[in-house]
Amino acid sequence: MEEKKSPLLSKTLWANAIMAVCALVIPPVSEWMASNPEGVALIFTGVNAILRLVTKSQLALK
Repeated sequence: MEEKKSPLLSKTLWANAIMAVCALVIPPVSEWMASNPEGVALIFTGVNAILRLVTKSQLALK
């Protein structure tokens, strides 16, 4: 049976949170994201796909 980890230890969760905070706090990033929704989706998809490939354990949801 695979070892399960806390959701707070999820690399994907933290990568998405960091990207979201950057979008809200850094004006040039906010402007770029507003003008390039396809680019934003591509970046989020790429980062999440890479992190999913390197993830070894599942999250414990309880």
